[in-house]
Amino acid sequence: MLIVPRRRVITSIYDSDAQALIGAIETADGQSLESGVKDALNAYFLGLKADGIFSLLQNFLILPNGARTLAGVMIPAVGPSAINNNFTLSDYNRKTGLKGRGATVGNTATVWLRLGMLLSDLAQNSHAIYIHGSEYETTSNAFPCLYGYFQGINNSLNTDIVTSGSGLRHFRDYGGASITRTAAAGITASGSVCFSRTASNLVTAYQNGVSVGTSTAASVALPTVAPTVFARWQGNLNGPTYQTIARIAVFAATQGMTAAQVAEFHSRTQTYLAAMAAAIP
Repeated sequence: MLIVPRRRVITSIYDSDAQALIGAIETADGQSLESGVKDALNAYFLGLKADGIFSLLQNFLILPNGARTLAGVMIPAVGPSAINNNFTLSDYNRKTGLKGRGATVGNTATVWLRLGMLLSDLAQNSHAIYIHGSEYETTSNAFPCLYGYFQGINNSLNTDIVTSGSGLRHFRDYGGASITRTAAAGITASGSVCFSRTASNLVTAYQNGVSVGTSTAASVALPTVAPTVFARWQGNLNGPTYQTIARIAVFAATQGMTAAQVAEFHSRTQTYLAAMAAAIP
């Protein structure tokens, strides 16, 4: 009797989206990630999916993704890849992400990421920008921007998260929505900053998952331009200005998030970064 050996089926122990990112990073690096790094990425993805956040993501960059090369670092978790402008491995830490280099007022930025997505890819009445990092400026005459785009002429036609010299942090959505957090009220130097538009007349700003203000300014159509991270793209100059010295770990552009989802995103990211710190020697 002919005995046909049973075919062995090997399945991944990881979430399919996490596995896709892990495989792409390992291919770019030419070597495997540590088991603890892969476990951390997998848990992060599963957590965001359980919270209903993953499906909202339109562009998701995890900068401390365990990669050992810049090619690996720049692989997006969701959406299009960003264009690296002048960052080198000396700016990168596998546990904490990329670090900006700062600037003086009005100077052209020297390092930045130009996003592969356009602002117009986001829904006019439902979008959010989420950043998680450390070493944020809490006062600076250089107006450092963690993210942004400015048309260059009309001050209402900008979107950014920026700190000013008087110790103010501004969260601005394109079209005039502006929320200002004062130094007296408390400006975080690390963790998450976010603004989320959930209606045509409601934008909410958050620090570390907690609401710090709202704006009822009406939305406008979003422009067909790519914003930048670590600086603000200035349309009339066709280049980036007002860069930050911050270290950024996570950037996400999403559909509008509720207060609960922003808090969950913050918590999941904190847990992920702690796991990465433990996993990498």
